[in-house]
Amino acid sequence: MARTAPAVVQSFATDTPRRYRRVLVAAFLALIAGIGSIGFFYLRRQLADSRLTAQQELSAIADLKVERLLTALREIKPLDANPLDLLAATLDEKLPGLFVPHAR
Repeated sequence: MARTAPAVVQSFATDTPRRYRRVLVAAFLALIAGIGSIGFFYLRRQLADSRLTAQQELSAIADLKVERLLTALREIKPLDANPLDLLAATLDEKLPGLFVPHAR
C-alpha cells in the first residue's frame, strides 16, 4: 500500500502558497498606500508653494502700481488738491476721452 503523508504535512503544503499570496498582496497594498500618501503630500506642498509664489508676485506688482500712481499724482498737481481731481487728471492724461468729470 502507498503511504500518504500525515494530515498536518498535507495541510501545510496546501496552505503555503495561500500564505505567500496573502503576504505578497498585503505588501503590494502597503506599497501602493505608501506611494500614494507620499504623492499626496508632495502635491499639497507643491500647491502651497505655487500659491505663495503667485501671491508674492501679485503683491509686488500691486506695490509697483501704487508707487507709480502716487509718483504720477505728485508730479501732476500740488498736494493740496482734491485726490479725486488728481486721479481724474491722471486718467484723462493717460487715457484721453475715457474720463468725463462731473459738472460743479
